[in-house]
Amino acid sequence: MKIQTLLSFIFPYFAIAEEAAPIRALQILSIPSDTQGELKDQKERELVYKGKKGKKEKDGKKGKGKDKSGKCKGSAKSSKYPKPKILKANKYQKEGKSKKSKKSKKSKSYKKSKSYKKSKKCDAGSTQPVAEPSPSPTNQPNPSPTDQPTQSPINQPTKSPIKRPSPAPFTSSQPTALCDSLDGRQQAIDDITSDISGNVLGSPQTEAYDWISNTDTSTDACLDDKKIRTRYSLASIYYSMQGSLWLNEAGWLQDSDECDWYGVKCTPGGEVEGLALEDNGVSGSIPKEIASISTLCDIKFFNNTITGTIPTEIGSLSCLRDLDLERNLLTGNFFFNELFNTASTLEGLKGSWNQFSGIIPDDVGLLTNLRQFWIATNDFSGSIPTTITGLTALRTLNLYKNSLTGTIPDNIGNLSNLTRLHISNNPMSGSLPTSIGSLIELKKLYVRKCNLSGSIPSEIGNLNNLNNFFASMNSMDGSLPTEMGNLNSLVNLELHKNSFDSTIPRIGGDSIEYISLFENQLSGTIPGYLLNLPNITHLYLSSNQLTSTIPTSFGSSETLRDLWLSNNTLTGLIPDVTGFSQMEELLLDTNNLSGSVPASLCNAFVNSDNFTTLITDCSITCGCCTGCVSS
Repeated sequence: MKIQTLLSFIFPYFAIAEEAAPIRALQILSIPSDTQGELKDQKERELVYKGKKGKKEKDGKKGKGKDKSGKCKGSAKSSKYPKPKILKANKYQKEGKSKKSKKSKKSKSYKKSKSYKKSKKCDAGSTQPVAEPSPSPTNQPNPSPTDQPTQSPINQPTKSPIKRPSPAPFTSSQPTALCDSLDGRQQAIDDITSDISGNVLGSPQTEAYDWISNTDTSTDACLDDKKIRTRYSLASIYYSMQGSLWLNEAGWLQDSDECDWYGVKCTPGGEVEGLALEDNGVSGSIPKEIASISTLCDIKFFNNTITGTIPTEIGSLSCLRDLDLERNLLTGNFFFNELFNTASTLEGLKGSWNQFSGIIPDDVGLLTNLRQFWIATNDFSGSIPTTITGLTALRTLNLYKNSLTGTIPDNIGNLSNLTRLHISNNPMSGSLPTSIGSLIELKKLYVRKCNLSGSIPSEIGNLNNLNNFFASMNSMDGSLPTEMGNLNSLVNLELHKNSFDSTIPRIGGDSIEYISLFENQLSGTIPGYLLNLPNITHLYLSSNQLTSTIPTSFGSSETLRDLWLSNNTLTGLIPDVTGFSQMEELLLDTNNLSGSVPASLCNAFVNSDNFTTLITDCSITCGCCTGCVSS
């Protein structure tokens, strides 16, 4: 009975060691029972450090340091965690001393370190595991567990393979345990890239992963995981957006700090806050990893050939200030729900000249800090939401060349800081609201080809800062308001192809350069002041119902380049010319003029390289005209 009991005690030892022959078992029988555990523990350590673990441990079928329930037992360590590097035993381990033996100061300091604490995978009562799992559970705790990996590596690796664990949930507040080793650094990279991109095999993100793992090896994964996140995200942008084809890719994916890469803008503290890659031959698509640069505030991709959709993850950027995607080939929904998460910071939203579609949602009124709102030349439909008039910080509003319907909101005048309103080329309806006169900061008003009707409100005269007013190609009618004479800052006026039926009032002041009133129903005489404006370059009055003679000041302008007076009912002679040094095109045909073209006009035409077009009625005698029109 005594021999059977002892054999049952030592049986596990037979299962784990190829060298455990029956003779060894008989030798053990002669050893006092109170020393068997210590000898067994010493022999296991010798087998570990000499690389002589049993075959069944190599196969991974035993020696996992777990009981039947799968829980940690004693000092055993589950094989699902990475093995620490096996080092040579110190002198205490070689001599098989008990845990009461003197430990080194280094061993004590290691137990206090974060790496020691993070390596514990069992409950608080478990002891620090040995360098490699025990071959099988013992009947009692090991008498002398090792406090830390030994200090010098063995001459050959252990026979059991290292198994990489599944990525744990990423926590950015602390570096990954053991990240100061090569395996640990890779584990940190795996955790970070998995957290950002998930499983992206066969994608540009895989190229970025390979770069950060195998090329960008100088980046420390221990000290600052934000650095890894930023450089991996920038690498994903580079590969997703065809970085090798950019006009300028200086510094990208080099060893230099990312703040030195072309187009990467950083704060004084070295955090990436902007990407300025406008007009740089950028193509491909915008990857979602761009949103993992949490400090990114400005994205400027203007005038490239970027395709695809906008990643909704951009809405998670807490400091997003300027999103400029103008002049690309982007499609899909521009107003994705997550965009409105940036309402407290977003100042510039620019998506003109793309292929976006859908409607402008009412939620656009949530973007109360918006200063630039540009979505022109897309395929947006529906009406302009009234909530847009709550964007009182708005400075420029570009909605032109879409398929917008409905009317201009009546309370558009609430946008008191607006300097530019451009809604041309939309199939809208209604009239120009009177509240337009409240936009006292307005400099540019473009409402041409909007199917507008009605007259120009007299409140237009309140816009002292207005320099461009374009309302051509509508169905507007009535009188031109005399208050237009108050527009002293006006430079360009375009009202052609409407149905205005009044006389021509005083328009603007001396700053005006361009007046286009052709194809209306204007009557009366040509005001003489128009030809004497000091900066006038283009005056188009054709196809109206103007009468009487051409003013005698007709030929004195030294600034006029184009003068169209054709297709009216003008009478009399063509006045002499004393100026016209800048004239390029003069149309006098389809009137009731008589006589001949004055020699002074022909001299001006012949002596100018710019004067290329002079057309009159064929009934007029002309030796220098480029053409005539038969009545």
